[in-house]
Amino acid sequence: MPTDPTTEGPDKEAQEKEKLKKHRHRQWGGATLGVLFGLAGLLAGRLGHLYADFDVFAQFGAQFSIITIGFALGCILPRYRAIAGFAIAAALIAGYSAWPHFVSRSLVTGPFVPEPGEQVVRVAHFNTYAANLDNDAVAAEILRLDADVMTLIEFEAERIPVLAKIAARYPHTYACQDVPHCNLAIVSKVPLESTSGKGIWAGPPLVKATLGGTLKGLTVYGVHTIRFPHSRAQLKQYQNLVHELAGESGNLLVMGDFNATPFSRLPSLVEQGAGLMRVTNLPSWSANFGLPQLAIDHIFIGASLRVLAKEQIGNAAGSDHYPIVMTLAFKPQ
Repeated sequence: MPTDPTTEGPDKEAQEKEKLKKHRHRQWGGATLGVLFGLAGLLAGRLGHLYADFDVFAQFGAQFSIITIGFALGCILPRYRAIAGFAIAAALIAGYSAWPHFVSRSLVTGPFVPEPGEQVVRVAHFNTYAANLDNDAVAAEILRLDADVMTLIEFEAERIPVLAKIAARYPHTYACQDVPHCNLAIVSKVPLESTSGKGIWAGPPLVKATLGGTLKGLTVYGVHTIRFPHSRAQLKQYQNLVHELAGESGNLLVMGDFNATPFSRLPSLVEQGAGLMRVTNLPSWSANFGLPQLAIDHIFIGASLRVLAKEQIGNAAGSDHYPIVMTLAFKPQ
């Protein structure tokens, strides 16, 4: 039976409009869910202030913020809201990984103009990664960064030959291999007046050195805390570390792998409890695919130090972390 052309057109048009309306609702709903997901992650991270186990969400605060912003922008677009929100969020997350590479295209070497009485000091920290077998690459990167003092983490017994490779430039070194479960080291161009390490105690493994020479009076700590899923143990390590640092009377420089991003409550415990300032924000982990997403390697400075050149990352040299490096001014108090 032939179809009446006078009724087929309006019905088909109505069906197309209804189909388009449902599609737009799905897109709007998808974008809204993306915003809610991001906000839920941020809220869960805030709960880390009450319950230590929730701090894992705070570690991804940057990513949850980006997801919220991306899908919120998608919501205001006229079409393809969910798809656009996802694309914007993905692009921003990729940009977050590119950020440390962009600001580290060439290492800042000065010249610097310190204030009267100040000494310029270049500092660096590197988690060399226990499973990394390329000692030559690690030694080469330490020399390339050319810091005056550097802390090295996951510096296992197999890494000790690196010290011989860099001895000409770093004649003053301390590796706490004699302390059980203390796999850290400090290398320095200036003399180390005193050194010590802790492996088995209530806080995180750490190495400590008081410097001499032109940096006399500066006390340097290298720290490596435990990580998720041991959130409660990590909190206790931080609390004991703060107690250790608060007992210091000298000028402090604290560097290490803290396994906590700036969105976590944990770095603020060090700042507030020990009177230090965190001066690092760049994502440094993971280096495995060249796309770092978590800023967990940090530098904290005391009142006798100020920033001359902001943080940059170096080359991974076979590690799963990028080293971090910056230039400070040191004025003895």
